[in-house]
Amino acid sequence: CVLDECEADCATCEKGLCETADPVQTCMDPDPQNADNTGDWICECAPPTVGEATADLAMCVLDECEADCATCEKGLCESADPVQTCTDPDPRNADNTGDWMCECAPPA
Repeated sequence: CVLDECEADCATCEKGLCETADPVQTCMDPDPQNADNTGDWICECAPPTVGEATADLAMCVLDECEADCATCEKGLCESADPVQTCTDPDPRNADNTGDWMCECAPPA
């Protein structure tokens, strides 16, 4: 028997839950071929956010220093001369963008 918990209506399923999240997430059942293995479905955050959770909505994080996105400059600070450090003061809030900063290293 096959049971894709992302597509089925059943006690352990949450059909459509991931897709109704804000931001939208993707549901993935790692073992849909095994109908006896339930409760293992995963919500995954859509890029550029990252995060996942088993049998629940994920907390999506956007670290603008690490992501490739419209408000991000991945590698910009590190490619400066002298090298600087990129800091995103609020990476847990995926809606708070454009607040990353390059910081100079203290003098040696």
